[in-house]
Amino acid sequence: MGDILLLHVDDVIPGMQLDSAIALKAGSYLITPKEAPDGLNDKFIDSIQRFAHQFTPLPNYVNIVENDSLFTKLNEVLSADIARVAETVKDGGDTPNFLSDGELEEKVTRVVGKVMANPDVIREVYQFKNAFREGVNSKTVLLDHTFRVTLLAAAMGVKLRMSVISLINLVTSALMHDMGILRTELYPALDDLDELHDDKVQDFVEEHTRHSVEIFEKAKMSMLPQTRSDIMRTIELHHRIDLETEKPRSPALVLHLADLVDEVIGPQPHKLRYNFSRENLRVLGTRMAQRNGVNRVMLALIKLYRKVPVAWDTVVALCELFGLQELTIANYEEKLKSILDICPHSMQKPYPSLSGGKVPRMVYCNDREQKFSCEHRGQSKVAIQTPTGKMVQYFKCGTLTNSLVELNQQKIPS
Repeated sequence: MGDILLLHVDDVIPGMQLDSAIALKAGSYLITPKEAPDGLNDKFIDSIQRFAHQFTPLPNYVNIVENDSLFTKLNEVLSADIARVAETVKDGGDTPNFLSDGELEEKVTRVVGKVMANPDVIREVYQFKNAFREGVNSKTVLLDHTFRVTLLAAAMGVKLRMSVISLINLVTSALMHDMGILRTELYPALDDLDELHDDKVQDFVEEHTRHSVEIFEKAKMSMLPQTRSDIMRTIELHHRIDLETEKPRSPALVLHLADLVDEVIGPQPHKLRYNFSRENLRVLGTRMAQRNGVNRVMLALIKLYRKVPVAWDTVVALCELFGLQELTIANYEEKLKSILDICPHSMQKPYPSLSGGKVPRMVYCNDREQKFSCEHRGQSKVAIQTPTGKMVQYFKCGTLTNSLVELNQQKIPS
């Protein structure tokens, strides 16, 4: 017999071989390996799935011998999960769409697929998935977070023209970067993070990072020593990274920023966001320790790293992926404010709002009844969608819109 893997009954297919007998709580056996020497058939699988809740010591799981057909099936299972998450990204779900470029999406799919074809990676990611299948539905956001970070990191790597080897190491690191959370003292009560003192939160960050490194180190991964060392380093630095010693466009830097962005803008089992360090928050304010929209996160990264050459082009690539490259124009927020301040009646409204997930493209006048006479107001109307989804007609502000268009067309600094 070869190595074995604990398989969820939903993933059992004909031909798979049992490693050990399936024991029932009643004290008998449902099926033994001797009864299925040529592998499980449809009849056996039907029995396994019907009586899965009666299995002991672990309901719903069976020990299956590892072979090519097993890994082919698990590749399909995990690839379907990743494809589902990619669709939510493209639909503008939990994360604004960073896969709108079809050619880039194709390259991302190819590199992620190449990594996911590795049985060693499949084994680890599948076991991570299994941790969320029974009775902890509220925590499945961690699995989706892992897959979104993987896709975002891969998209950043492709955009930055990283080498194939670096991309593979990056994707492998992204898939395994949070597995250590399952071994922390706090898990599964992750919402308790919201009640912890900051020192304890930092301990949690260090603890789960250390466990993630240990999980990778102990995994049965067939790879060169240098590759193993590079991936371990990338996982180790995914929360806290020293940009004074880091190299530009390194996998560690890319994973750090991809994880930071998704953690702050995406759903988590807790309200707290801990990816901005204490030093970052002293610059940005404590608001960034909570969930924020992508514009606010990009503006925060721009503020932190505009004058940090090792990180700047990676931040610019991030903004471009989200269609927010205009935010990297020097002092964009201040320049926008100076344009809006021209309005003598404080009736100006940028659209879309800077607090959303897009760059403002026009300015409209909130004085629908024209109570004020204004030299800046144009004659054309625009339909603006309210938060309730209703379309309302407003007059466009000609002067401010023209100034905003000029601002958005300014050269983006390199």
